Amino acid sequence: MATTPTLPEAFDRFQPTAELNEESDLGTLTFSTEISDEYEAVNAQEIFPEGFYTLYATFAYDGLADGMVWSWIWRHNGEVVEGGNEVWNYGDEGPGYIYFNPEE
Repeated sequence: MATTPTLPEAFDRFQPTAELNEESDLGTLTFSTEISDEYEAVNAQEIFPEGFYTLYATFAYDGLADGMVWSWIWRHNGEVVEGGNEVWNYGDEGPGYIYFNPEE
């Protein structure tokens, strides 16, 4: 039985002024420790060695609208270690990324 992920209350801070529609699409995430100037993953991986580095998640998006609210959560072994949300202000299509840069 599939469950719908829920956003922890701490990351649910904004109300949208634009709604998702059937054409809204946030593509598949690709992970890497580097991205290009075009926000593409450099040397994409799924497994990363232990160490100190920034982890990027890149994606393509289409059909979004400024004013939507989007959220992200980083988990490690099922536990939320970082996340956030904000009002979308990046246009209707293009490449995008988020990153995780832990202190330890």
